[in-house]
Amino acid sequence: MDEIRWVERTDQIPAKLGVSFGVEYIIRGNPSHSIDVVEVIIFPGTGLTNPETGKTLKESPYPIKVYKGEGNTFGYTFDEPWEIAKGEWIYQIKIDSSLVLEKRFVIQ
Repeated sequence: MDEIRWVERTDQIPAKLGVSFGVEYIIRGNPSHSIDVVEVIIFPGTGLTNPETGKTLKESPYPIKVYKGEGNTFGYTFDEPWEIAKGEWIYQIKIDSSLVLEKRFVIQ
C-alpha cells in the first residue's frame, strides 16, 4: 500500500485479488513525540493459512512507532488467493495493550 488513493468509504469489501482496504488514524498530542503502537488484524474463522508454509495466522500484530499528530495508514491488500477470507476482519490499534481504535470490515 505504498501509493494510497482512497476510493470509497465503506466497510463492505469485495473478495477480489488486488483489493486494498484499511483505516487512517491520528494519535493526538505533541507532534514531536513518537509513541509505540500495535496494529492488529484479526482474521475471520480459523484464520489465514499459507499453503506454501502450512502456517495459519488467526491475527497479525504489527508493532510500529508513530508520531503524534501525523496521519497513519493501516491496511491490507489481497495479493494471493489464499489471503481472501470471507467474513469479518477486525482492525485494532493498541497502545500499552489498551484498545484505542477498532474497525470491522466484512469481506464478501
